[in-house]
Amino acid sequence: MLGNLPRVQGRPGEELPACDFDAIKSDLEAEFGPHYITEEHVISAALYPKVTRDYLRFRDRNGPVDKLDTKTFLVGPTKGKEIRFMIEQGKWLDVTCVMVADSLNLAGERELHFLLNGQRRSVRILDSSVKDSAVIRRKAEFHNPEHVGAPVRGDLIELKVKPGDEVERNQSVGVLSSMKMETVLVAKQKGTVKEVLAREGDALEIGDLVVIVEHETP
Repeated sequence: MLGNLPRVQGRPGEELPACDFDAIKSDLEAEFGPHYITEEHVISAALYPKVTRDYLRFRDRNGPVDKLDTKTFLVGPTKGKEIRFMIEQGKWLDVTCVMVADSLNLAGERELHFLLNGQRRSVRILDSSVKDSAVIRRKAEFHNPEHVGAPVRGDLIELKVKPGDEVERNQSVGVLSSMKMETVLVAKQKGTVKEVLAREGDALEIGDLVVIVEHETP
């Protein structure tokens, strides 16, 4: 069947370079937090690095959606229908979608009202189907040291950096004003400002990405 094609002698894996699983685990923990990384994630990252990181970023943003049944995950909840799922051994949650708001806020989010174990709750969810009619901002990755995000909702009253600026760890890069209180945005690491994603006067929601600081390599 091979004809004149080259043949592999012995076990194919013997010719592969050594894989440092400890280094892979350290990288994942630095990006996503040590409490979320399992040995399965490490093996997955060794085999499929991009797919694994895409999955972990999705989970970081949306929570443990693997607890949902396939139809709910793909289509979404049906109004008035209860969804029951187990979050850990012997612990169940009952969720019923009650109402979805017709209007959007300035961030392009739609408010969803639901019952959680009989208690009324609400949450705001980004509606990507109408993103062209609203201001959609990229969200900061909580465990990414390059990202400086808005910790509270407010107006960006001062922006102190621009792309190319050198910043120190804990250096102020901007100021938010919320409920007559000012919140200072600081860089998580020393480096160079790669991108600024907001302007002075912008109204920001919690988690909106404001500045990206690239790590300074020695």
